[in-house]
Amino acid sequence: MAYCKGCIEKELKIATLEETIKGLKAQLRYRERKEEEGPFGLSTPSSKMPFKTNASEEKTNRKGGAVPGHKGHGRKSVTEEAADLVIDRDAPDCGTTLVSVKKQTNRTVIDNACREPKKILYRLHHHMRPNCK
Repeated sequence: MAYCKGCIEKELKIATLEETIKGLKAQLRYRERKEEEGPFGLSTPSSKMPFKTNASEEKTNRKGGAVPGHKGHGRKSVTEEAADLVIDRDAPDCGTTLVSVKKQTNRTVIDNACREPKKILYRLHHHMRPNCK
């Protein structure tokens, strides 16, 4: 059975158009999925997740995060007795006189550069310079 030249051209045109349709459908599915799941797919953090379309106005405008006044569960500081090393630090000297504010902040650092981690407690003394503030 012989095909005419016009029929063969039409069949080739149909095949290329079907391939184009397949590619466009794949792109459309990808964009719809990305819109649904977020910019990083399934590993999108909850803060970057798009809002659900059926979510109430109150939920979409709500500010997230911890309840105000909640203490939290951060890293615990080390006491002087438990610290391996206690270092007193003063403010850097700029040449002016210091006025003591009688305030001290303790900063805990765990130094793990060695094999045995050392617990270091820095005592930061607060001073005020009248000129620098």
